[in-house]
Amino acid sequence: MDAPATSTIAPTRWDSWAKALHWGIALAILLEVPAGFVMASTYGPSFRDEGVLGLHRFASQFHHTLGLLLLAAALAWLLRRLRRPRPPAGPAVPPWQRRLAGSVHALLALLLLIVPLSGWAALSALADSPQFGPTHLWFFGFDRLLPRIWAPLPFDDPMGYRLLGAVHVRALWLGLALLALHVAAALWHHAVRRDGVLRRMWPLAELPGPE
Repeated sequence: MDAPATSTIAPTRWDSWAKALHWGIALAILLEVPAGFVMASTYGPSFRDEGVLGLHRFASQFHHTLGLLLLAAALAWLLRRLRRPRPPAGPAVPPWQRRLAGSVHALLALLLLIVPLSGWAALSALADSPQFGPTHLWFFGFDRLLPRIWAPLPFDDPMGYRLLGAVHVRALWLGLALLALHVAAALWHHAVRRDGVLRRMWPLAELPGPE
């Protein structure tokens, strides 16, 4: 008697773990970026005002901690992608759009590693000094619980904080531009093309899309 045939049909939606990582990372980015701007904008005034110092320290702890968690989530996402392929987009999506989407997704994944790693390295590279005080590397309220990943150097060293901080900021802006393109493309597929691309990642799998 013949054995029953095994289905080889690929899933048309992302699995629940991929959805949780995707939307968790998206929410974290929405919180992380404003916290970073608050942290940067309050750094100088924090030396002169105790109230600003409290805000700066809170923003720093939040930004550092969430950035390291984003790095862990990005690594988990990449490991998940290595184990499970991307669900097929369907014949309604032209090949050039699939290639473009794949390139944008790959760059976003790379930047999700580069941005937090460069921030971690920049903080690691900033040596303590009488001028700027001790360098903090916060993780859930604990300072320097995690190790430095770059040798501490003076602030003006060309291979230290200035270089790595510039990489961090420029990678962030590039990532935000690609993220805006990613969101715009998803909304275009959903509202204009109506091809079900967005529903593959929608957290409510049974949510109906436009007909």
